[in-house]
Formats: sequence, structure tokens, C-alpha cells
Amino acid sequence: MRLIHLIVVLFGFVTLGEAIAQTAQPPSSQSAHCDPSALSELRARINAGDSHAEFILGELTRMGHCERQDYQKAARLLTASHEKGNINATYALSQLFGDSRFDGASAEQSVKYLRDAAERGLVEAQHQLGIMLAAASVTDADRNAAIEWLERAYHAGHGLSAASIGMYYQRGMHGFSVRPCLAYSWYSKAASVGFEPAETFIDKIDAENNGLCALTH
Repeated sequence: MRLIHLIVVLFGFVTLGEAIAQTAQPPSSQSAHCDPSALSELRARINAGDSHAEFILGELTRMGHCERQDYQKAARLLTASHEKGNINATYALSQLFGDSRFDGASAEQSVKYLRDAAERGLVEAQHQLGIMLAAASVTDADRNAAIEWLERAYHAGHGLSAASIGMYYQRGMHGFSVRPCLAYSWYSKAASVGFEPAETFIDKIDAENNGLCALTH
């Protein structure tokens, strides 16, 4: 049941991601990779076994930038890059397998690649895995695992990860207990690595608790 819950949460995140990607993608003509000579160079590097070139062309193909959108071709290119150890290709595969528009979509495969990228140290993957685990959490152990991944991302400078933990404790989201001073502490950590929106939440907690959290922080 826990895997099913995780899969449902994952596809919820992916659907949101698809909507954002469709509105945020720049016109393909704006990409430096769209120059015919650049594309020819990418293909030559791929023929020579260059994993980064496989990743770049795989992503262009997955997103439909410069190249006709082709999920099967993207899967082949990204898998080849991943198998050569390219961590960005691993993360891209997690997105591809989580995309319901891809005929081979598999939430289980998507989670597998996301966890792989996170375990190998890709900070954005650590953040996304933590967010997903928190949203799917059922037990305290689940929530602790989510915090662990978000904390790892925070220690690598990902301020939104720390702010996300703060939000869980401020609002009691996903089964977390409401602990305003602990939320204050995490927002402060987020602010310390440059996540400016955290300052607003710090001020809000100060106002609601008469500055008590600042005194105990």
C-alpha cells in the first residue's frame, strides 16, 4: 500500500511539473543548441560515446526543443548516458518515466531513478525525493526519511529544502506535529543560505509567538 501511495503522490507531482514545463519552456529558436552546426557537433560527440552529449540531445528530444519531441528516442539517449554514469541523465530519466505522456511511463521506475540520483549526490533530486516522501508519509519513520533527504539538500545549500521543513512544522502538514519554534529554526537555516522568502515566515512566527522563538533560537 505504501508503494501505491508513493506512486499516486509521484504522478501528482509529475502532472504539476508537466503543466509548469509546458508554460515555462522558451521557444526552441532561443536555444544555442538549435544551431544546425551545434546539433551536428552533438551527434558527432554521441557517435564517439560522449555521455554529456547523449544527455543534452536526450533532453532536447524529451522537451521538444530544437528536435522533434520523441520520448522513445529520448529514453534511449538518456539511458545510454545514465549507463555511462551521467547523474543528470539519471535525474532526467526519473522525470521521463514519471511523465504520463510517455508510453513507457512507470512511477516505480521514476522513483528508482530519482532515488539513484539522490543517493549519488544530486541536490535537486535529494530535494524532490524528500518532498515526495513527506507528501506520501504514513508513519514517523516515513517523515524522518523525508527530513533526512531535505536536510542533506539543505546542507548542500538548497534553501527551499530547509524552508519546506519549516513549513511542515509551522502548519502541521503531512502528519508533522505543529512546532512553531522548530519551524522558526528551519526558516532561519533557509535564510542563512540565501532563501529570502523565509524571512517573511520568520516574522510571522515572531508576531504569533511574541518573539519567544527568537529568544530560544
